[in-house]
Amino acid sequence: MSTSTIAKLLDTAARSVAALPDDFYKENTSKDLQGPVVPWARSTLYPNVSTPLSVGQNAQRQMQGLYRIDILYPQDKGPSAARTAADAVVAAFPIGRRLVDGAVTVICEMASVLSSPQAPGKYYIVPVQINWVVYIG
Repeated sequence: MSTSTIAKLLDTAARSVAALPDDFYKENTSKDLQGPVVPWARSTLYPNVSTPLSVGQNAQRQMQGLYRIDILYPQDKGPSAARTAADAVVAAFPIGRRLVDGAVTVICEMASVLSSPQAPGKYYIVPVQINWVVYIG
């Protein structure tokens, strides 16, 4: 199972959310925080648990994880735009949504807005977390 395929499916679905900022950074790409202070978002995939569901010749397993999108807007502009984008992301990942690429199907289990414990530099951050599952075998 390729986590790259899972990330690609989730990133593609996230990019279809019109309310997200145009500057969208995939995992392990850099953003110049010294440049202009403009809205942006970044995604991170957190594969979590792989559990066997059966044993034997046609064994199956389940892989679960988290996909997080951090939505960042300039500080001192109010939370409205960032929260609107976060709500749009949650709406785009309803429970049971299936993202398919060949034999890989990512199923969205839940999406929610998290509290924002920190902000890098001059940004207000609203994180959104999507819980996902993939069945293998």
